[in-house]
Amino acid sequence: MKIIKGIFVVIFIILGVMFYSVSVVPGGIVCWAFAAVTFFFMPTKSPKKKREEYLKTINAIEIFTGTHIAGLPIGETTATITFFKDQITIEGGGAKFNIDINRLRDVMVKQDSEIRVELKNSLVGGAVGGFLFGPAGAIIGSRTSKKNLEVTMYFIINYINKSGAMESICFDMGTYKNGGGNLIALAESDAKQRLKKVKALIPVQNYEVDL
Repeated sequence: MKIIKGIFVVIFIILGVMFYSVSVVPGGIVCWAFAAVTFFFMPTKSPKKKREEYLKTINAIEIFTGTHIAGLPIGETTATITFFKDQITIEGGGAKFNIDINRLRDVMVKQDSEIRVELKNSLVGGAVGGFLFGPAGAIIGSRTSKKNLEVTMYFIINYINKSGAMESICFDMGTYKNGGGNLIALAESDAKQRLKKVKALIPVQNYEVDL
C-alpha cells in the first residue's frame, strides 16, 4: 500500500510540473493538490494489520521481538519469538531454537518492579519467584535502574526441557519513561492481549496428589 501511495504521489507531481511548464497553471495546481491529498490522507496499513498478514503467510499464531536476557546461549542480542501451533521458534544471534509446544508451561509479560517484588517474596515464603524466572530473575534483580523514573517490560517463557526440568527464557521488551503511564499501559495491554492466543496453546496438565 505504501508503494502504491508513493507511485500516485510521484505521478501527480510529474503531471503538475508538466502542466505548469506549458503554462497550464490551474492544471498544475490541481495535480499538486491531488499529490498532497494522496500523501496525507490515503490510508496505509497499521503495524497490527501488517503483523497479522505476516502471521498468515508463515502460518503462525503470534510473534514477538525483544532483547534476549537469559535462558539461551546467545548473550544479550535481539531475538524473534514465533509461536506456531506445534512449536515455539526463537531466532537470534545467528542461532535458531525450537521448543515443542507440549513442553510449554507458561508465558507472561511483567514489569521489572513486579519481578523484583515476586523474587523478594520468594526469599521469604518459598521458591516460586526463582522457579518462574530462573537465572533471569537474578539478572533482572541485579540490574541497576532509575527507580521510579523508568519501567522495563520483560517477556518470559517457562517450559520443560528434555531432561524434564523447568527452564525459563527471558527477553527485554523495552524500557519506558515512568510518568508516560498511557504508553506503558498500552504496551503492556497490547502484549497481554496478544498473549491470550499463545496461552490457549499451553497443554492442560493432569496430575495426581495423595492427601
